[in-house]
Amino acid sequence: MSRYLAAGAAADYFFDVWWRRGLTALFFNAFPVDRSGNHPRRVSAKELLQRGVPLLVFPEGTRSKDLKLHAFKPGAAALATSVGVPVLPVALIGAGEAHPRGSSWPKPGRLPVGVVYAEPMQAEPGETAAEFMARVKVVIEGLIAEHGPRILASKTDQQAGTEPGGVST
Repeated sequence: MSRYLAAGAAADYFFDVWWRRGLTALFFNAFPVDRSGNHPRRVSAKELLQRGVPLLVFPEGTRSKDLKLHAFKPGAAALATSVGVPVLPVALIGAGEAHPRGSSWPKPGRLPVGVVYAEPMQAEPGETAAEFMARVKVVIEGLIAEHGPRILASKTDQQAGTEPGGVST
């Protein structure tokens, strides 16, 4: 499924100039997401989902400055519910350290970044999009708590010159 994955990217940043729009679409198979809600696009996220294209949507709407999870916006839940597809909670662990908000390029070196998935989730009957996203956030926080120490430990191991698990290199 990841071969056809389309990533939502902020239209006001990633699609604002011709060269960035082209590179974003080419390298990330991205489609513009209008964070203001004022500018409808030719291809909507709903249309992509209806065609069977899996979407990657960042529920906070931006990258965190302090590397902490912030409130999730309900758009992804509303979108998934409207089309009748599940949400797959994904935790990107270490990505904020590897490519901090405001930086032009990722930091040099091989900083540890992990991608961890949970079971797909559906909205409960009568659950609002905001309530559904709050449940998704709890699951992602659990993934980070469970897997973060192991993934990020490899940064400490690299700095100490050992392999993860304490084996000297």
